[in-house]
Amino acid sequence: MKCLTGVIQVSLSKKKRRKRKSGKRKRGSDSRTSKREMHLPSVRQKDKDKTRNIAERTDKKAYEEAQKRLKMAEDDQKNMLPELRKRSRWEYLKKREAEKLEDLEAEIRDEEYLFSKEELTEREEKELAYKRTLRDLASEYKSAGAKEQEERKNRYYMPEEKRSKDVPQKDLELEETPMELGGEQGRWEEERLKTASLSFGAKKERAKNEAGAGEVPADPGRG
Repeated sequence: MKCLTGVIQVSLSKKKRRKRKSGKRKRGSDSRTSKREMHLPSVRQKDKDKTRNIAERTDKKAYEEAQKRLKMAEDDQKNMLPELRKRSRWEYLKKREAEKLEDLEAEIRDEEYLFSKEELTEREEKELAYKRTLRDLASEYKSAGAKEQEERKNRYYMPEEKRSKDVPQKDLELEETPMELGGEQGRWEEERLKTASLSFGAKKERAKNEAGAGEVPADPGRG
């Protein structure tokens, strides 16, 4: 009987020890779970802060890139405006030149047709001759300009290295002077104008001597 009682007591003692151990483990697990739950909000906040910082940096970089592109576009526009104005001006002048030449041609045709069967006065003859001279000069000037542009397109440009080594730079310089200030076409135009002026002046002088008229202006107008 005593032996059985001892066995029962030992068994009860083991169960109590197991319960105490299980309770300790449970309390330890609960403690760790509680700590994780306590730290969880701060971890989530850190993740949110990190995500927000990344988004802010990305937005800032995109904004800076957009500002840089905008600045470049504005600079390009500022640099292009003078060139666009210059090109527009040249195109306008070319258009006006063509229109003026057409008007002059039409005026000459009209006068030739209207006065073909009538005797022109001295003044009318000079006006008509003057207009024909202007028309011929303008046509020849236009043709010479087109020819020179075509020649410039077909010119051979020696590579920089070979040019600097073999040929002096001054021997390869092209005439880029504006037409109104010089250059091949400018010189041609000046010579043509001189020739036309001399020829017209001689005719004017002969007509003055023959008719006994007064001085005739170089650019006579009607009335």
